[in-house]
Formats: sequence, C-alpha cells, structure tokens
Amino acid sequence: MNNFYYKEGITFINDEDTAISNDIQKMVVDTLVRNSAVGVVSGFYEEGYPIYFISQFALASVGYDSYTLKNEMGGKYIECVCPTDRAYYSRFMEWKGDAPKEIEYRVKNSKGEYIWVRDVRADYEAEDGRRLWISSIRVIQNEHMARKEFISTISHDIRSPLNAIMGMAQLAGKNINSKEKVQSYIDGIITSAEKFMYQISEVLDMNELETTVARLEEKEYNICSLADSVIKGCSAAVKARGQQIVTDYSGITDKNVICDGRNISKVLDGLISNASEYSPKGSCVTIKVVQKDNSTYEFNVIDEGEGIPYYEVDRLFEPFERIQDARSAADGTHMGLGLSVIKSIVELMNGTISVKSGTGKGSCFTVRLMLKAAVSDECVTDKQPAMVLIVEDNQKNAEIMQEFLALEDIGSDIAYNGAEAVDMYESTKGRKYDVILMDIHMPVMDGYEAARRIRQLEEVTNITTPVIAVTADSLPEDINQAMKSGMNGHVSKPVDYDELVDIIRNAKRG
Repeated sequence: MNNFYYKEGITFINDEDTAISNDIQKMVVDTLVRNSAVGVVSGFYEEGYPIYFISQFALASVGYDSYTLKNEMGGKYIECVCPTDRAYYSRFMEWKGDAPKEIEYRVKNSKGEYIWVRDVRADYEAEDGRRLWISSIRVIQNEHMARKEFISTISHDIRSPLNAIMGMAQLAGKNINSKEKVQSYIDGIITSAEKFMYQISEVLDMNELETTVARLEEKEYNICSLADSVIKGCSAAVKARGQQIVTDYSGITDKNVICDGRNISKVLDGLISNASEYSPKGSCVTIKVVQKDNSTYEFNVIDEGEGIPYYEVDRLFEPFERIQDARSAADGTHMGLGLSVIKSIVELMNGTISVKSGTGKGSCFTVRLMLKAAVSDECVTDKQPAMVLIVEDNQKNAEIMQEFLALEDIGSDIAYNGAEAVDMYESTKGRKYDVILMDIHMPVMDGYEAARRIRQLEEVTNITTPVIAVTADSLPEDINQAMKSGMNGHVSKPVDYDELVDIIRNAKRG
C-alpha cells in the first residue's frame, strides 16, 4: 500500500512495487482533473490489459476488493469490462491518435451488476520500455441513464404531437364540407403545434444556456401588462383543462420597470404551463406579483395540484430529471428540461427561484428578481397606427404575417427579397415605413446586405428606420451578426405575433 500526495491509497496487483514515480503521479492527477474523478487504475498494454495498480476509490466504485481482482479475475482489467463492450474498449485502448482519449463503457461489479463509467486515459513509457496506460474512472450510472431515458422520452414526446398534427390535418381534408369539424381539427392542430414548439424550445434553450454566453436585453415594461400577455398565451390550454387563472397585482407599487421582458415571459410561461398541467380539472392557477421593496419583485405561481414529496423537491431543477410521482403531467408535455431551463434563465437575470410544496398541498414557485423602476410612467404597449415593410421570400409566411398585423391595425407592404426591400425603401425616401421586418435567408439579396444598404441610404435621407430581424436563426452569434449589419432587434421563428406587435410598437415609439 502506498499513499499518493493527493491522499489516496493504492494497491499493486501484478507487480511487487511499493512506490510510484513522480512522473506517473503527475499523470494520475492530470487524468483525475480532466475527468472530475477520484478513482484511478493503471496497467500494461498486454493481453487482457493486466493491472499495475488500482486506487481504493476505483475499487470501491466498481465494488471489488483487491483479492477478487487479483486471484479470481487474473488481475486483468478486461475482465471488469462488460463482455459486449470489450471489443469497443479494446479499440479504444489501441487508439494512438492525438484525439482526447476518453470513453464510456460498462463494468461488472462484484454483485454482477453492470454500471456505466467514464474513462479518461493517458500513456506512459516505463524505464524498462513497457508501455503503461493510466485511466481515471468516474461512475456516471445516474447521468448516463438519465440522458438515455431523456433521448427515449424526447423521441416519443416529439413524435406524439407531430402524429396528432398530421392526423388532424388529414381528417380536416376529408371533412372539408363540415365547417364545425374542420374548426375542431384546426383547434387541435394549433394545440399540438404549440406543444411541439414548447418541447423544441426547451431543448434549444438548454443548449443555448449551456454552450453560449447569453445576454440580457432590458427595456421598459409595465410588469402587469407583461404578465397579462403571458397569461393570454396560456389561457387556451388552461381553459381546455377546465381550469381558470387568477391574478393578484395588488402588491405592486411601481408597475413600470426596466427588465428583460422576453426572459421574464419565458419563466412565467413555463411556470404557468407546469402549474396547469399538474393541476386537476376545476382548479385555479394563481399568479401573484408582489413588490417587496423599491427594487425586489416576487412572482408567485401557485397551483392546486397534488404537490411534490419533500424528498423529490431537490431534483426538480436538475436537467433530464422527470419526477415520477403525483406531479406527472397527464399529457406528457415536458421532457425534463423545463424547470432546469427556467432556473438557468432566472439566474441569468441574477434572481432566485424556490418552491414550497408537499404531498396533497399543491405547489408555489417563487421567482425573486431585482428590477429598477422606470423613470417614465409611459407604458410600452401604446397602440398607435404603424406602417411596416415585411421582407420575406416565403409568400405564405408573408401573407400570414400581414393578416396578423392587420388585426392590430398595423398596415404593411411585402418585399420578397432584400433587393426589393432596398428599392421600396429608396423609392419612398424612408418616409413610409415605421419599422422593417427583415428575413435573413432570401434569394437575390439576403437580409444582412439589405440592412446595410438601407443604413447607407439613411445617410442621405437622415431618417432612421428600425430594422427587426425575423428569422429561424436564433443563436447568439446570429443575433450579433444581425446587430452588426445595422438591425435593431431580433425575433425568432416561429413568430409569436403578440410579441412581434409589442416589438413593432416599442420600435415605433423609440
């Protein structure tokens, strides 16, 4: 037995050594750090990969003792590996390229159970010329199974609404002469499409928060109007479940604040949707906003569901977790990312989220944010007439947008590519349009170039027109590129038209 300088005991299996060189110790520590691991095993590049030494943590992780490993398994590490994974493991051990030497596979513990581990490997040549491998071992059973279950779930949950959409579309076509039936199918298509988009948004939001540096976009909002706009979007699904939404804004003194309305809307939408899905028919979902002091606002979303067992509460905000208890949603909308995404967004806004719940007691999710009161009492949702130039190469998308805007008394013209948009802007000398809604990927001239050309024309007209990107490109780098080309804002497709109308009015007012 020997002690590393990082204070872990090791056992030699196939050699009588009692110490390890400083070089090997350094490599051991390096692999442990790379793998966030505590266990390490080393061996030789020989048949069966005989073990040189193994740490006590590694032994404990796989559930063996040194006697069993040495005498019953021949001291060969390959005997620890699941038989069906051995060929895969051997190919990994034979790899001599420059790529990171990392692998996940199963090992069989002393109880005969297979558990998943992550192995990060380094190579070392001993003084006698023998080649050594040094692997840090980290058990990832729970992580691996959660992700595996998540992939299975996402496949099912995405296919389900798509199947419903396709089925109802076909039924609508077969019953084209029945207005009542067609309307029923259209309502069903919209509901399924909303569910599908929510699921896709969960995955994309988590990916964006994990892989990019998100940023806040703060401006003035009426906090009550902001919450009401979210509730409006959720109301159809809530009513369909036979529930009602109750609001309480009586605890707010300063209603106009500077905040990231888009992210607050995402948080409230997710919490309200959760509350509704996990509550019975005939119940109420309560949204209570309270101003605790000059700058502290609490958003409480309260449901009358079965509640969450106390021992499950800590798992609620973990990614890929789906708690199998009284809160399991009947329609399976959520894939285990929703609350994790919500927590990440809240923390991005320097806020906190907590939950009070218990079996049979319902749940109350509380988001606490520090918001600065706006100097002006002017609300951002003033409804003044506007004229918009829609730049969109897909005719159907352009016409749908035009119809939605018309419902809000917003007039519009359509340009089907960037070049047409530049010509239409130039012909009116920039005086006709209050806002330009710009698609990005178009024939003849894309949206980036069109925005740059319009900004050049403005040097002559001395009139600046807000240009808003309306595109499926929604990563931070896409938004940055839009801003660099001279655009003022960004809306992701598929378009939330309530949000788009607010953006148009805000841009016109600004």
